[in-house]
Amino acid sequence: MALKHRYTVLCDYVLRGQDGKLALVGTFENVWLREFPGSIPRMFIVVSFTGRPGDKYKIELEGPGQKSIATLTEDELGPAKPSNDFEVSSTTFIVDAQNAPFEKPGMYAIVLRGDKRLVHRLTFGVVKRESREDALNTDNRDTTAQVVS
Repeated sequence: MALKHRYTVLCDYVLRGQDGKLALVGTFENVWLREFPGSIPRMFIVVSFTGRPGDKYKIELEGPGQKSIATLTEDELGPAKPSNDFEVSSTTFIVDAQNAPFEKPGMYAIVLRGDKRLVHRLTFGVVKRESREDALNTDNRDTTAQVVS
Protein backbone atom coordinates (compact mmCIF):
# COMPACT_ATOMS: atom_id res chain seq x y z
CA MET A 1 0.00 0.00 0.00
CA ALA A 2 1.38 3.40 -0.95
CA LEU A 3 1.08 6.50 1.21
CA LYS A 4 -2.40 7.98 1.36
CA HIS A 5 -2.90 11.65 2.11
CA ARG A 6 -5.49 12.53 4.76
CA TYR A 7 -5.15 16.33 5.08
CA THR A 8 -2.81 19.30 4.91
CA VAL A 9 -3.61 22.54 6.75
CA LEU A 10 -1.87 25.90 7.16
CA CYS A 11 -2.77 27.73 10.36
CA ASP A 12 -1.67 30.29 12.92
CA TYR A 13 -1.38 27.86 15.84
CA VAL A 14 -1.79 24.18 16.81
CA LEU A 15 -2.78 22.88 20.22
CA ARG A 16 -2.56 19.17 21.09
CA GLY A 17 -4.89 18.01 23.85
CA GLN A 18 -4.05 15.36 26.43
CA ASP A 19 -6.20 12.96 24.41
CA GLY A 20 -4.05 13.57 21.30
CA LYS A 21 -6.65 15.62 19.43
CA LEU A 22 -5.45 18.64 17.48
CA ALA A 23 -7.02 22.10 17.62
CA LEU A 24 -6.05 24.06 14.52
CA VAL A 25 -6.40 27.80 15.14
CA GLY A 26 -6.65 30.38 12.37
CA THR A 27 -6.57 28.21 9.25
CA PHE A 28 -5.73 30.05 6.03
CA GLU A 29 -5.12 29.56 2.31
CA ASN A 30 -3.12 32.71 1.53
CA VAL A 31 -0.25 34.60 3.09
CA TRP A 32 -0.42 38.40 2.81
CA LEU A 33 2.79 40.44 3.00
CA ARG A 34 3.46 44.15 2.66
CA GLU A 35 6.90 43.76 1.04
CA PHE A 36 9.17 41.21 -0.58
CA PRO A 37 11.27 39.51 0.40
CA GLY A 38 9.22 39.16 3.55
CA SER A 39 8.19 36.74 6.26
CA ILE A 40 5.35 35.96 8.61
CA PRO A 41 6.14 35.65 12.30
CA ARG A 42 4.64 32.19 12.70
CA MET A 43 2.86 29.59 10.62
CA PHE A 44 2.06 25.98 11.40
CA ILE A 45 2.00 23.33 8.68
CA VAL A 46 0.07 20.15 9.48
CA VAL A 47 0.24 17.11 7.17
CA SER A 48 -1.52 13.82 7.95
CA PHE A 49 -1.15 10.58 5.99
CA THR A 50 -1.22 6.81 6.29
CA GLY A 51 1.06 4.07 5.01
CA ARG A 52 2.86 0.87 5.94
CA PRO A 53 5.88 0.51 8.21
CA GLY A 54 8.99 1.19 6.15
CA ASP A 55 7.22 3.45 3.61
CA LYS A 56 9.49 6.42 2.86
CA TYR A 57 8.08 9.93 2.85
CA LYS A 58 9.27 13.47 2.23
CA ILE A 59 7.47 16.76 2.89
CA GLU A 60 8.75 19.86 1.09
CA LEU A 61 7.97 23.53 0.69
CA GLU A 62 7.93 24.55 -2.96
CA GLY A 63 8.00 28.07 -4.34
CA PRO A 64 6.77 29.52 -7.62
CA GLY A 65 7.49 27.23 -10.56
CA GLN A 66 7.47 24.19 -8.23
CA LYS A 67 11.03 25.02 -7.14
CA SER A 68 11.99 23.21 -3.92
CA ILE A 69 12.72 25.75 -1.18
CA ALA A 70 13.08 23.48 1.84
CA THR A 71 12.69 19.87 2.93
CA LEU A 72 10.53 19.96 6.06
CA THR A 73 11.06 16.29 6.87
CA GLU A 74 12.26 13.10 5.21
CA ASP A 75 11.92 9.75 6.94
CA GLU A 76 10.22 6.38 6.86
CA LEU A 77 7.22 5.16 8.79
CA GLY A 78 7.94 3.15 11.92
CA PRO A 79 6.07 0.14 13.27
CA ALA A 80 2.28 0.46 13.27
CA LYS A 81 0.59 1.19 16.57
CA PRO A 82 -1.52 -1.70 17.90
CA SER A 83 -5.17 -1.04 17.17
CA ASN A 84 -8.47 -2.77 16.84
CA ASP A 85 -10.32 -3.36 13.57
CA PHE A 86 -12.26 -0.13 13.84
CA GLU A 87 -9.47 2.33 14.70
CA VAL A 88 -7.84 4.61 12.14
CA SER A 89 -4.14 5.26 12.63
CA SER A 90 -2.16 7.90 10.76
CA THR A 91 1.07 9.87 10.90
CA THR A 92 0.62 13.58 11.53
CA PHE A 93 3.58 15.86 10.96
CA ILE A 94 3.45 19.35 12.51
CA VAL A 95 6.04 22.03 11.77
CA ASP A 96 6.20 25.37 13.59
CA ALA A 97 7.61 27.62 10.86
CA GLN A 98 8.70 30.75 12.71
CA ASN A 99 9.67 33.71 10.50
CA ALA A 100 8.81 31.70 7.37
CA PRO A 101 10.52 33.60 4.51
CA PHE A 102 8.98 34.29 1.11
CA GLU A 103 11.20 35.80 -1.60
CA LYS A 104 8.45 36.88 -3.98
CA PRO A 105 4.69 36.74 -4.52
CA GLY A 106 3.31 33.65 -6.24
CA MET A 107 1.90 30.20 -5.74
CA TYR A 108 3.69 28.10 -3.14
CA ALA A 109 2.98 24.51 -2.09
CA ILE A 110 3.37 21.97 0.67
CA VAL A 111 4.23 18.70 -1.09
CA LEU A 112 4.00 15.14 0.26
CA ARG A 113 5.97 12.49 -1.63
CA GLY A 114 6.20 8.75 -1.07
CA ASP A 115 9.01 6.78 -2.72
CA LYS A 116 9.80 9.92 -4.75
CA ARG A 117 6.26 10.01 -6.18
CA LEU A 118 3.84 12.87 -5.67
CA VAL A 119 1.15 11.93 -3.15
CA HIS A 120 -0.39 15.38 -2.54
CA ARG A 121 0.30 19.06 -3.22
CA LEU A 122 -1.48 21.82 -1.26
CA THR A 123 -1.02 25.15 -3.04
CA PHE A 124 -1.35 28.49 -1.32
CA GLY A 125 -0.92 32.05 -2.50
CA VAL A 126 1.63 34.54 -1.24
CA VAL A 127 0.18 37.95 -2.05
CA LYS A 128 1.30 41.57 -1.69
CA ARG A 129 -0.95 43.91 0.31
CA GLU A 130 -0.28 47.63 0.47
CA SER A 131 -1.75 48.18 3.93
CA ARG A 132 -3.56 46.52 6.80
CA GLU A 133 -6.74 48.32 5.74
CA ASP A 134 -6.52 46.70 2.29
CA ALA A 135 -6.40 43.27 3.87
CA LEU A 136 -9.29 44.03 6.23
CA ASN A 137 -11.46 45.34 3.36
CA THR A 138 -11.38 42.12 1.34
CA ASP A 139 -14.42 40.35 -0.04
CA ASN A 140 -16.33 38.56 2.74
CA ARG A 141 -15.57 35.20 1.13
CA ASP A 142 -11.83 35.79 1.61
CA THR A 143 -11.41 35.16 5.32
CA THR A 144 -7.94 33.62 5.06
CA ALA A 145 -5.75 36.71 5.04
CA GLN A 146 -2.81 37.05 7.36
CA VAL A 147 -1.13 40.43 7.49
CA VAL A 148 2.24 41.36 8.89
CA SER A 149 2.43 44.98 10.04
